[in-house]
Amino acid sequence: MRYEYIELDVSHIKNKDDLRKTITLKMMDYSAGLNSEPGQQGYLVFDIGFTGEHNDPVKIRAWSEDEIEDYARETAGGTQLLVRKTIINVRPAVKNLAAWAEDPSPVGKLAQTILAIEKGESTVFLEELVTEWKIKIRALQQAGVYGPLYASERLEKITDEKARHYILKESKQLLGTLLAEKNNGSNG
Repeated sequence: MRYEYIELDVSHIKNKDDLRKTITLKMMDYSAGLNSEPGQQGYLVFDIGFTGEHNDPVKIRAWSEDEIEDYARETAGGTQLLVRKTIINVRPAVKNLAAWAEDPSPVGKLAQTILAIEKGESTVFLEELVTEWKIKIRALQQAGVYGPLYASERLEKITDEKARHYILKESKQLLGTLLAEKNNGSNG
């Protein structure tokens, strides 16, 4: 049994079948490139990292969960290809971020926050988020379970840059989810 990690850009994926085909092609190509004798590897188990931008990352997550449960392929050499887990690092594809920032809704507040971070600027709301994030991370790091790491100085330093990085990532994820819900609500 052999475990491998592969990454797939899902920016072009339109539906579950596209995702399945892309996964299959990538896994087959990867397994064909391995230098092993036929029948040597009984199982090739993949962790798949999804990257890129997509209009609805929530759908990518749902489609990929199905892949874990019912995906199994066999190569010409008899190796079984399986998916162990998927890691979703897909950014929501948001167009007209500046226009959304003018919206007085939570969507607008998130868009303003994203734009401020990307431009290296600040807002009162963003500074409040950074302060709150740092307080919560410090509280987590002071929990008993982190004691040995804290004592050995192995924990990462808490900085404004790290806070902004995490806030940007989560804001984009939340904005994509809100816009997807908004679009699904107007289509349904």
